[in-house]
This record gives sequence, C-alpha cells and structure tokens, in this order.
Amino acid sequence: MRATGESQEVAISLHSFPVAIVTGAGRGIGRATALALAAAGWKVALVARSAGDLEQVAAQVRDAGGVASPFPADVADWEAVRDLVARVSRELGPPSGLVNNAAVVGPVGPAVSVDPQAWKETVDVNLTGVFHLVRAAVAAMREQGRGTVLNLVSGMGLRVFPRFSAYSVSKAGLIHLTRILAEELKPCGITVNALDPGLVDTRMHEILGRMPAEQVGPEMFQRLRGFRERQLFRPPESIGKWIAAFFSGRAWEITGEVGTLSEFESRHGIPPKLP
Repeated sequence: MRATGESQEVAISLHSFPVAIVTGAGRGIGRATALALAAAGWKVALVARSAGDLEQVAAQVRDAGGVASPFPADVADWEAVRDLVARVSRELGPPSGLVNNAAVVGPVGPAVSVDPQAWKETVDVNLTGVFHLVRAAVAAMREQGRGTVLNLVSGMGLRVFPRFSAYSVSKAGLIHLTRILAEELKPCGITVNALDPGLVDTRMHEILGRMPAEQVGPEMFQRLRGFRERQLFRPPESIGKWIAAFFSGRAWEITGEVGTLSEFESRHGIPPKLP
C-alpha cells in the first residue's frame, strides 16, 4: 500500500517537516535514532521517563550541531502525552515525524502466575502509549497535510514465546494497530509503518540475559545465551541510521508495512544495508 504523492516531491518537502518525536530516547535504539535524525537535519523531541538520560542525549545532539530538547513523560499517561505534544509544537514546531520506540519487557513467567498490575503496565506502555502519541500528534500532522509514524515491533508479536505474554501480546496488538492506523490515516497523507529491528544490543536484552533459566524457561535461556555467544546482536546505531534514512525518503510514500529490515529491503529496496 502506498500513500499519495511522488517520493521526489516528498524528499524535497522535508524542509517543511523538520520536527520528529522519538520515545524511549534516553538509551538504546531511541537514543541512536534521535542522534541520527538530528544529524540528518531534524529537530528532535526526546521523550522518556528519565529526565537525566534525556538531558545527556540532548547535550550530545547539541555538541554535534543539532537541535534536540528533552520532554520527560510517561507515555502511558494520556494527559502527560497530550501536554508534551502541545509543548513540542510550541517549542520546536509541529511534529511531522513520530518514532514509537518506548517499551518494557514486563513480567516474565507463566501468564497465570505473573502480577496482574505489572502485566497491565506493560501493555499500557508498549501498546496504549503508542495510541496516546499518535492520538496527540495526528492533529498537527493533519494541519501540515503530511506526517509519518514508525512503530518498533518484535517477532515476539507474531510467534508464540511462553512466559512473555505481556510483551508478546502488546507487540501483537501494536502490529495490528499499525495496520489499522495506516488505513485510517492514509486519506490525510499520514503514513504508518512498523519495523521489527531484530536482535539489537539494548538494555532489554541485557536484562533478559541475566534472568535465570527457571524464570525465562530453559529453551529461551539457551536461545539468549546462543545469541550472545554468536555475537548476533546489531549495534543500536545501525538501526538509528536506518530509521533516519527511512524518514528522509521512502517513509513518506509507504504505509501499512510491517516487516524486518530484510523484508523492507526485499519489498521496497530500502537502503542502507546494515552490518
């Protein structure tokens, strides 16, 4: 599925759409994405719960000659999200790009045994938080006549992984939400896509790697150990550069796509190739 408009015209018009919101921007993929977008000429609104982490990323962007401002907020809180998008519009300009990266792994264990509140909080951040950001940002995008949203998803939202019900269900819901939003927002010139970045060297995988076999299950324990031993984790910087390249081109004409890096490449020929 493709949104209306020629890709060449869209690339030129990026000068009119310079503001991007990145959630989970304090570390990992979010931090790398914020740095890469800023290097590509975007003004970046940094969103996460930790103000200290955001200040450090904003300082890195400024030291490199870019523009970024921290906007600490809990994406699970609708009022906070609505307020932060209004602040972004006032302080940086109306957002035309949105990267929904914030996520937590949540409770790990049999679904019938984990804490119900922790399960709900995971879904609130990973799924409802994305709804909040899109709901708040889409008005500004509509006024500009164009916008693009990228949601970070996971293969765990497609396949069955026992003991990871909260995370898996939230990502499965996000995949379906992406497709629904793409159809609903296509007439407005707003594209919505989802990327499964695969194995990335992030804090989440570090946390999982420290969990005992009795918590994650013996099969997942061996799987995680094998990933690390075979050095299969990509650096988050490579994902950030991919997202920045995507936002600087084909993101404005492709919508409703949910895929891995290799699937985006095979279906759309999207560079760059990653290590």
